[in-house]
Amino acid sequence: MLANNEAKELVASKMKNLKNKITKLDIGIDSGAAPGGGSVEEIDAVVAYATSIFETFLRDPKQYTDDAIDALLQEFPHSSSIVFELKAPSLHTGADDKVHLYPLAVLCALGASRKTISVCHELHPESIRAIDKRIGTPLHYAVSFGILSAASRAESMIEVIKYLLEEEPVLVESQSNYLCQTVLHQTISSIFSSPKSSDDEHLTALASVTVSLLLEKEPLLATLPDIGNRLPLHLAAMCVVPKGIMQRILKENPGALTLRCKAKGFTPLHYSVEVFGKAMKQCFDDHGGKGDKNETSDTSTVLNMHLEKLQRYAINIQTLLKAGPHAAEIQDHNGNFPLHVFLSSCEGNGSDPDVLGFTSDVFVGVLQTIIAANPEGVDIPDSSEMTPLMVAEKRRASEAVLDALKRS
Repeated sequence: MLANNEAKELVASKMKNLKNKITKLDIGIDSGAAPGGGSVEEIDAVVAYATSIFETFLRDPKQYTDDAIDALLQEFPHSSSIVFELKAPSLHTGADDKVHLYPLAVLCALGASRKTISVCHELHPESIRAIDKRIGTPLHYAVSFGILSAASRAESMIEVIKYLLEEEPVLVESQSNYLCQTVLHQTISSIFSSPKSSDDEHLTALASVTVSLLLEKEPLLATLPDIGNRLPLHLAAMCVVPKGIMQRILKENPGALTLRCKAKGFTPLHYSVEVFGKAMKQCFDDHGGKGDKNETSDTSTVLNMHLEKLQRYAINIQTLLKAGPHAAEIQDHNGNFPLHVFLSSCEGNGSDPDVLGFTSDVFVGVLQTIIAANPEGVDIPDSSEMTPLMVAEKRRASEAVLDALKRS
């Protein structure tokens, strides 16, 4: 054991070395944040400075660098066991929640490399099993935030995910967060629902690799519902998910097509047609109802983006119906077929789809596909005594839409 003065001098020396390393990285961390000169006990100095390092990266994940964490862990290995108390918007109230996380979970969220993650884990093995009720395990943090945070380093997160699964296989089935969601739920809802994934093919590809990796590790992930009785397929139906991912999830659990969630009684098809309708409305709102007559280069770009998203949603609907046409015959808690939802979700456009000439064909094409799967449903009312045809007439649908409904 070192004498008290010797211990303080050692801490001061190590802190000086660490500050010098951090200063050279030029990442905006205040080198004066940590007490020096041996004036405090070791744990106080380490916690203060380690906290300042992690808080800097959490404020701006783009600044993250493994070098800073590697230096911290090298000089003060026990910093891997510090519990950070962070504030996050409450999921239930207007106040902030206090979140307690070990460095391993924070590093997974920041997109740290496999090497840095493994060093941190080896120094504090139990942190790989630590649970935060908001998000879950370090693996949940890796799929929910790590891939998005890593940006250009995103490929390294695949290696991190593999490492976590190798070291603690049971993490893949964990539903320890308040929504009881698995890592597959969170990969889909966090990445594919992110605006970044819509515009970043590389990110979408990495997310697809992650989904495949998780299902290869545990195919049963496709069968585990969250607290709202939503399967991964329900969440995929709400996002712009590549066709191959939708098919892979369906392969592992074809019965997911008919499972209704708790809140609305929606099946994946209900969700898929709803988001298509909302995308139609957004398209009209952004386009301003000008039609093609006043098109400029800027509006043309916006229109093309909307059309691409609508076409992707249309592919999702077609994929679900091809896998199980009977899904079009299932009613939600209010007696709505997917056809009811499809027509009513577009309500509020202020005009019928023909005003958006370029989207009308897409809309009618999807409509015909849904009708073909359940032609009898056109005349069956929901709990409000509204048939799909009545819904279409109420929202002033175009002649093409009304004709398609009447012809069935």
